Amino acid sequence: VRRQYGGLGDQVYRVNGDPNDLIVVNFFEDLERAKAFTQDPSLREILGRAGVIGEPEVTFAQEAEEATYPVAVA
Repeated sequence: VRRQYGGLGDQVYRVNGDPNDLIVVNFFEDLERAKAFTQDPSLREILGRAGVIGEPEVTFAQEAEEATYPVAVA
């Protein structure tokens, strides 16, 4: 479903101390398509099959900065 709305990829993080609490970061081509994705009627069914309980919290954000730090070699 994500690809239909311009999904480019995702990252999944587990919240420390609770293996059932996840943060999923989805990347989309643009904000409008990302918002349309969250309104897709099939999304609730897909989330249910994935084991999501309760209402997911959705926040929209734009990348402000990205940095990669080199690994020191001893």
